[in-house]
Amino acid sequence: MPIRLSLAATALLLAAFSVWAADAQVIRIETDDDHVTTWNRFAKKAYELHQRQIAGREVRRTVETGEYHGAAARGYGYKETSYYDVRTGLLLSRVRFDRDRPEILHIVEVFIHDPQGRVIRDFSSIYLPMAQNAPIRTFINVHRYNNGLHAYRQFDASGERIYEECKGRHAGQLVEISLEQQDIDPPATATGAYQACFAGVQETAGAYLVPH
Repeated sequence: MPIRLSLAATALLLAAFSVWAADAQVIRIETDDDHVTTWNRFAKKAYELHQRQIAGREVRRTVETGEYHGAAARGYGYKETSYYDVRTGLLLSRVRFDRDRPEILHIVEVFIHDPQGRVIRDFSSIYLPMAQNAPIRTFINVHRYNNGLHAYRQFDASGERIYEECKGRHAGQLVEISLEQQDIDPPATATGAYQACFAGVQETAGAYLVPH
């Protein structure tokens, strides 16, 4: 059964949109030109990966339309399409465009699976509906499955490690690790559970700065 990922990305997305939509002052992403170029390039590559994912496959589409709430986003609607592989039932990608301006991308999410149907990496790019100069968030999630543990590291399109999560059981104990960027430090990472969770998970985004 497909699960709605990007795990932390989706949770952050939902929380962030409610904040951004309520703030009438949020109109433009203020950042340097290199950042704008890098993050827009990432969003473009993520969308191209989505197109490659569904090309040549029999896919099932589900469509949801809606409208954002809050002062800044009031009046902006969206059309979101999820793409599932008919043969496996796996969620391949999800894209959200402006409902009234279908050429304007709001969100793209792409999921790469292993032969067992598990997500091994996923990519997300999120634009504010009212600010198209650059994505407000980008996510690269790299997953690992170790003896009943599911862990992933999350990076942004600049290569910064921004989040880590692990759930499962280790040595007979329930494991639930959730670390924001500022909490990824030796006291938190020295435990046996942490080491078991993240053994083999790459330390950097590496080649996945270009989604593939």
